[in-house]
Amino acid sequence: MRYLLKVTGYSRQQLTRLIAQYRKTGRLSRQQRTTAGFKRRYTDRDIRLLAEMDERHDTPCGHAIKKLCERAYQVFGQSDYETLVGISVSHLYNLRQSKAYQR
Repeated sequence: MRYLLKVTGYSRQQLTRLIAQYRKTGRLSRQQRTTAGFKRRYTDRDIRLLAEMDERHDTPCGHAIKKLCERAYQVFGQSDYETLVGISVSHLYNLRQSKAYQR
């Protein structure tokens, strides 16, 4: 068990499960989990809207941009900003680091 821990890099719990599976079935089968990962919430279109809003207002702080997006949707009725209304300030900074935003 110690040898397998060191060589494979698996955790002790995972190795215990794999050994039990091998004893029960006589073989090990790799089970692929999700291939797509997380579903993308903000599209390139949303990131483009964010970049345009930043450009219009000379890239203010994240809190100000969040409020501007909320106003654009709630006060002025611009439905394009619907998904950006619920964005957190920290995720807004993450989107600013994305390739789509940089373009």
